[in-house]
Amino acid sequence: MTGKNLLHRMDQQCKGIFSLPTESGAALGGLPIIVTLGDFHQFPPVNDKPLWAQCPNQDPSLSPYREIWPRFNNVVILTESMRQQGDVAYQALLRRAKNVEMTQDDVDLLNEQTVAKQLARGYEMPPVTL
Repeated sequence: MTGKNLLHRMDQQCKGIFSLPTESGAALGGLPIIVTLGDFHQFPPVNDKPLWAQCPNQDPSLSPYREIWPRFNNVVILTESMRQQGDVAYQALLRRAKNVEMTQDDVDLLNEQTVAKQLARGYEMPPVTL
C-alpha cells in the first residue's frame, strides 16, 4: 500500500525531474502517469498514513501539496483476482476473509497449509535465500 508520505516523495521527484518548482500545484510533475497505489483492503502502509486518512495536525501550508490523492479524477478499481484465477475455492475464501465472514471450514483449510503439515506430507520446501 502506498502512503501519503511516499506519494508526496514521488510527487517531489517527478517535479524535480521536469524542473518544476516543488511548490507547483501540478500533481506528479504534470505527467500523465499511472500510479499503482495498492489494495485498500490490505494493512495500512508501514510508518506512513493511508491515502484516505485525514491529517488534522498537518501544517495547513503543506496541505495543497501533501493531499495529492484527492486530485486523481480517473481511478480504475480492479475487481477480478488474477493471482488466484485458477482456484475458485481459494478466491471465495479470500473474499469471505475480506468481508469478515470466514467459516470454520475456511479456518480448517488454512490450518492444513502450515509448513509442518506440508513437510509431514512429504512436500519439499524451496530453499530460502536472504
